[in-house]
Amino acid sequence: MRSAWHISRRVLPALIAVGLVAALAGACSSNNSTSGTATGSSPTIEFHTPVGGSGSPAAGGSPAAGGSATTGQAVTLQIAAEPGNKFDKDKLTVPAGAQVTVQFTNNDPIIHNFAVYDKKGGTELYTGDLFKGPNVTKDEKFTAPAKAGNYYFQCDVHPDTMNGTLVVQ
Repeated sequence: MRSAWHISRRVLPALIAVGLVAALAGACSSNNSTSGTATGSSPTIEFHTPVGGSGSPAAGGSPAAGGSATTGQAVTLQIAAEPGNKFDKDKLTVPAGAQVTVQFTNNDPIIHNFAVYDKKGGTELYTGDLFKGPNVTKDEKFTAPAKAGNYYFQCDVHPDTMNGTLVVQ
């Protein structure tokens, strides 16, 4: 019969190695873009400038929340999904090329997301994960298009009732 020391001398290093691998795997898969209790990960995805200039020139509008940022600066906006399948805003304004964080709050007990397209029914520029509320907030991060114009945002689950204009100046 083997002694406890002989067994632990062989098993202990293996257990330590397994623990380290598990700890590293957990650190690598951490989700740093989600707050609240939303599930899934949402990597930072950059916009692609639409080909052919499909965005029309922005007309007027106010600076994005957080002040008047210039290209490359960080801008934070807030929008919420409300019961009845609607957003609380139908227009968001950002500077061209800005690093955008949309703090998207789902106040509804059903699933919603925040997605941006070059135009209604057009090319997808950014799509956030679907998540359920109520009262769950998730940060959606992307780089605004470099070209000024009007872009389209929607909830992909309810595109006919939950949509609006992303004005890039």
